[in-house]
Amino acid sequence: ASDRTVDDYESASGTFGDLRLDDEALVNDTGVDDQSLFAVLAWDLDDRNTLTLRHRSYRADETGFGYVDPVLLGEGDDFLIKITYPYQDFDRTALAWDASALDGLLADSLQVRAYHQVNDRALDNDIFINIGPIFPGAPDSSVQALSHNISELETFGLRTEAFLALPEQQLLIYGLEGFRDESSNTDASTTTTTIRFPFPPFQMLDVSSDTRPNAPNAENTSWGAFLQDEIPLGERFKATVGARYQKVETKAKATPEWDVTGLDFSDDNVVGAVNLLFQATENLNLIGSWGTAFRAPNIIERLFNGPTPEGAGYQILNADLTSETSENFDFGLKYRRQDAWFEAVWFRSDLTDGIVQDYLSEAEIAALPADVQADIEASGAQLVVQQRNVDKLRYEGIEASIGYRAPFGLTAGANWTHLSDKRVGGTSAAPVENQYADKLAGFLRYDAGSGRWWAEYRVRHNGSDDAVLDPAEPLPAIGAELPAFTIHSLGAGVVLFERGRQSHSLTLQAENLTDELYAEFSNTSFFRPEAGRNYTASYRVRF
Repeated sequence: ASDRTVDDYESASGTFGDLRLDDEALVNDTGVDDQSLFAVLAWDLDDRNTLTLRHRSYRADETGFGYVDPVLLGEGDDFLIKITYPYQDFDRTALAWDASALDGLLADSLQVRAYHQVNDRALDNDIFINIGPIFPGAPDSSVQALSHNISELETFGLRTEAFLALPEQQLLIYGLEGFRDESSNTDASTTTTTIRFPFPPFQMLDVSSDTRPNAPNAENTSWGAFLQDEIPLGERFKATVGARYQKVETKAKATPEWDVTGLDFSDDNVVGAVNLLFQATENLNLIGSWGTAFRAPNIIERLFNGPTPEGAGYQILNADLTSETSENFDFGLKYRRQDAWFEAVWFRSDLTDGIVQDYLSEAEIAALPADVQADIEASGAQLVVQQRNVDKLRYEGIEASIGYRAPFGLTAGANWTHLSDKRVGGTSAAPVENQYADKLAGFLRYDAGSGRWWAEYRVRHNGSDDAVLDPAEPLPAIGAELPAFTIHSLGAGVVLFERGRQSHSLTLQAENLTDELYAEFSNTSFFRPEAGRNYTASYRVRF
């Protein structure tokens, strides 16, 4: 269990891309007051059968996405977005049955997992826009758009998995799994336009309200069957071959002020994979894999229509959105010994009909129905987007890691990731997404031989990269380049005392040691910096 109360944090000062903060700045709405609970109850029915019940709960009071006063960023006070989450309640209960040593014709062991979870949360957007004077000499007029959303997602799921040993040291794994999501939404929005004059009546208010949900209530069902066989091919070579059938259905339910005709969706597919492993030496394995996959659009991608949760955009529903499929390749090597490790893997994923967020041009917005254009204008949105399928996307990259454990308790390690993405063929000019192409991280850790204390240093670096923009996408607040940043951290922990199975320990953390101004999500339409230099102390009791 945990109970946490955190105040709004402060960012560092400095520059990040085109933005500059002369002093430390309060990042509003980043504080949180939350509680969590986790419990496990296990029951051995006999020496072959075990039941396990797990429950997890999370409760959070009001928090927010966070923002810095735009005046401090030199942007003036003409536009402000506040995104807050008044509450979030999450509960998950899972029941597991594990059976072993069955010695049956169909299975030697069996695992059954059933779960139920509910995620209930509220989202508020408060958008203020200074639209300037309506004529020379008049005071500035303004638009304020307030929206309140409550969504509940309830999920029931089941997975069964059987294991059967076959001749020649083969291991057959097969099973069924499925889940059902039930989504319900309520929305309320109020838009107030204030027209100001330098003479009586000095101001006029136009207030409009809307209670139409941004997405219809919906049910999403997915179920599948899978089969996998591990096949040794000699002493050093092993192949794992698998296949899976998956069916997905989304049904829009009757919802006030919604015509759900034609919004239902159904798709299915068969995918497969082949994984190869060759033991070149006692410590070195060569690996390779090929596989296919498919993903159906989720409820938000397919059915959402209205102001986006990020506050600055408006999403247009796309009833023609279809599933994306992919073909995936991996090749690499893994070296392991007791005191060292090294891994390097090249990967590529080709997505057909890939789902991306596309930005509508001014001409496309002008072609929308008049009532939709009016809703967009009333929302205060700065941009209009739609989820669309593009012909083909390619993600390609390399992941590598290396490490060494000295006999006196010191461990050093590093990892590097390079990722690139592009469109292959087709006519769409939209980019894939903004992301850092290169990420490098390293650590140095000492563990006392007694096991009573440890100390650690970590560093991570994101290399700079160009911001790839849709022709209709506005320039990010940070500019046309994703800036590089390097973050240093220190940590230490000590076991204070132990009594039987009970252990009391203290952990100290110092993050962002160099007090650098940076943001993890730099491609958003507004800038939310991460915390400046900060310190954390944790006291933990284990039973």
